[in-house]
This record gives sequence, structure tokens and C-alpha cells, in this order.
Amino acid sequence: MSRLKTQFNPNYKGSTGQIFTLPSLTCPDMNLTVKQLLLNHTRGIPSNVKHYDAQYFEEQEIPNFIDKTELEQYKTDLHSRKNNLDHQIRAEREQKVLTDQIKNKNSEIEDNETKNTQKEKENFNSRSDE
Repeated sequence: MSRLKTQFNPNYKGSTGQIFTLPSLTCPDMNLTVKQLLLNHTRGIPSNVKHYDAQYFEEQEIPNFIDKTELEQYKTDLHSRKNNLDHQIRAEREQKVLTDQIKNKNSEIEDNETKNTQKEKENFNSRSDE
């Protein structure tokens, strides 16, 4: 027995690891060092590195949450805004249906009036012919 105790197990034989059977997707000579990337960039040589542009929103601020309570508060605020907008959309649709109904009734009344005036003219013309 050894007098020294360590955190390592002297009987540990190592792990077998993983054996990959699929062909490798790595192509030879597709690596660039940071120095090469910077030199290419400064010289205007394009690279196949994906570049994502930042997205800026004019009115909508993208929040940065530090605490979970801020996230929950923001979530409840968004739900209340959504409910208010849904209510507003519903009210506007109902208003549009009502105005369409009023327009239809008005057009029916105008059609009836024009028919009546045409009948009156025909009656007047038939009387004058007699």
C-alpha cells in the first residue's frame, strides 16, 4: 500500500472513445489562421466565411434581460399588448362590417328610388299619350 493518496485512480485504463465510421466532411487545405484571415480581409480578398449583418429596428427595442423577473414582466407586457391589438382589430372588423351593411342598404334604397322614378315617368308618359 502506498502512503500517498491522490485524486487519480492508478488502476484506470482509459476510455475507448468513439469510432467514426462515416466519411469525413473535412476537405484538405480548408483551414486558415487568424493572421491569414486578417491579411486577406485587409487586402480585400474574399473568404468563404459566413458574415451576418446586424439587424436594426427603428421602433422596436430588443431587450437585454439580466434577471428572470424582467423576462417575465416583459412577457406579460407583450401578452397584454397582443390582447389589446386583437381587441382593436376585432373592433375595426366589426366597424367595417357595419359600414358595409349601411352602404348596401343605402344602395338598395337608391336602386328602389330610381326604379320608382322610372315607373312614375313611364306612367306619366302613358297618360300623356292617351
